Amino acid sequence: MSAVPTPAAARAVTAQSFAQDVVQRSMEVPVLVDFWADWCGPCKTLSPILDRLAADFAGSLDVVKVNVDEEPQIAQQLGIRSLPTVKLIHQGRIVDEFVGAQPEGVIREMLAKHLPAAGEVVEAEIDPAQKLAELEARHQNTPDDAEVSLELAEALAVTGDTQRAMTLLSSLPVDVQTKDRAERVRGYAMFAQAAADAPDAAALQAKLAENPDDHRSRHQLAARLFNAGEHEAALEALLEMLSRDRSFDDGLARRSLVAAFNVLGSGSELTGRYRRRMSSVLL
Repeated sequence: MSAVPTPAAARAVTAQSFAQDVVQRSMEVPVLVDFWADWCGPCKTLSPILDRLAADFAGSLDVVKVNVDEEPQIAQQLGIRSLPTVKLIHQGRIVDEFVGAQPEGVIREMLAKHLPAAGEVVEAEIDPAQKLAELEARHQNTPDDAEVSLELAEALAVTGDTQRAMTLLSSLPVDVQTKDRAERVRGYAMFAQAAADAPDAAALQAKLAENPDDHRSRHQLAARLFNAGEHEAALEALLEMLSRDRSFDDGLARRSLVAAFNVLGSGSELTGRYRRRMSSVLL
């Protein structure tokens, strides 16, 4: 059996490798530098988040770590006074940074300003089936690792196996079920369920031409569009549905928009634009 490739992860750099691995590399892609120490509690909270980002943005972003106790010269040169400190370096200069263990969503929002197409690039470069196979292997080796199980649940949802994804998600600790990845899994599952028994898109569009207030058909059309990757068209359909009847099926349009935002991510340009439009409709 061939070995499963190791997913991208944040790697350590030293004073000797900093110039090549950070400064020179930043001329090609942005480099996120995590300054940490073994005694730093918040650093340990932040570390798995950065490892996930390293995997998610492989090819368009490098994530590296500097142990300030082992590499005090680098920390002194860059003026590190508190841990963890994370700096984003691009074209040889610091373009953004933060101090303290920030939530994953906040970090992704920061990266989105410098990697506007990062999600699309990763999706094009990484085969979802290959990623799923890698995660299946990791899950078999570490079945009690909740973070690996959550990542596997998301990969299952991405590849269309939302039933198994939700089953796996429901088995995880409550605190894990509230994370961004968990919300993305629920979002995928919501649209998959809505489209499961729906007519095809052409038939749904014909029904809406006859009756624009057929909210169920509009929601099914939005689900079909979203599942097909036509995200903006899906968001338009949901926004139209919200405008026509915000109370339909216990606020289904609003709940579906939120689910779509969770899947697309807070750093997505579509999320920001349609979230503002949704707020305007709800005012």
